[in-house]
Amino acid sequence: MVTILPALRLEPTSFYLDRQTEFVGLATMEINRTTTHINLGYLAGRIARIPVQRSIMRVKDGPIRLMLQDEQALNTNQLSLPEAEHLFSDKIIFPYRHVGLQGWYWMSDQLLSHTNYGRIQRARVFNKAMRVVHRTLLQELSEEIPLTKEGTLPAMIVKALQAKVEAELVREMTSRGNISADPDKPSDTGVRCYIDEKQKILNNKKLEVQVRIRPFGYSDYIEVKLGYEVIR
Repeated sequence: MVTILPALRLEPTSFYLDRQTEFVGLATMEINRTTTHINLGYLAGRIARIPVQRSIMRVKDGPIRLMLQDEQALNTNQLSLPEAEHLFSDKIIFPYRHVGLQGWYWMSDQLLSHTNYGRIQRARVFNKAMRVVHRTLLQELSEEIPLTKEGTLPAMIVKALQAKVEAELVREMTSRGNISADPDKPSDTGVRCYIDEKQKILNNKKLEVQVRIRPFGYSDYIEVKLGYEVIR
């Protein structure tokens, strides 16, 4: 069995359990009380349309494509700033209007979690990486592995397996912009796979593999300090 553990968590629980306890979000259900259309449909549409690393709040993706009656309902029932701040602090996903922009945008991409999986895009990236790693290592399940005279893993085999996992993540994710790679370093992939050569696979019959991927940062807040200066 290939088990993927969420390495960013402190508790050594399985990823499959975490899917039930961590990746849970809230969205305000009804546009308003006069319509049966719900925000969840619009939210699911946006998530399906964008790549896994992208935030649903990204302004460049444009406003929510609302049906006419739903947009009219939102226009007549706009949230005040204190109401919006209250919803945001409670990690509730809801539509909001930005000053100076037409249309409605998603405000918040938070999930009900205090871990590194507390945002939709972080959970989606982890989900995809889990699938790629699982598919790659599943081919190595119950494979015979020659050992050194000390009973450890040969360096050549370790390096080959590390390279195989990294190559698949780069092909499926880094090359598609799902993982953050350093643009100043062309050789950087944002992926690292590590296998300890000294692990005692002969005793425990288990190959332990560590995989790390680099997340993106997000400009959820932009602070500008504007002032006068005599520029020479």
